[in-house]
Amino acid sequence: MIIAPTVLLFATTGVLQIYELHEAHPGYAPPAIVAKLGVLHKKQLYREGRRPPSKPSTKPATGLAPAASPPVAKAQRLPTTLLKAFFALASVGLVISTITGVWMTLRQPLRRMRHVLLLVAGTVVPLVLSCLSR
Repeated sequence: MIIAPTVLLFATTGVLQIYELHEAHPGYAPPAIVAKLGVLHKKQLYREGRRPPSKPSTKPATGLAPAASPPVAKAQRLPTTLLKAFFALASVGLVISTITGVWMTLRQPLRRMRHVLLLVAGTVVPLVLSCLSR
């Protein structure tokens, strides 16, 4: 019960990452919560740490701007698309399985309070630790 919230988090954010919905693309900006959950999934940080300032280039300027290449749409191959769909389906199955397990466990009246406390602990502890991490 204590790992169920974490399994749900990583399964749902994993689907977002499979389809790169946590990253900005031309014409698409992810909602702030989706971007933050993507960082949490990839780097175990709720907010990204500050990056050190970049050092100025020591190369002399040539006066010519590099030619900007036109944006090229990535054409995915069929096996890649099928693999992404398979992993997304596996994530959905994991979410359904976890929710079913939590529901079945919470239906037991004798130990319900213990299981609720474990669910709360499994939600609060990672949340607090991720907010404290830098």
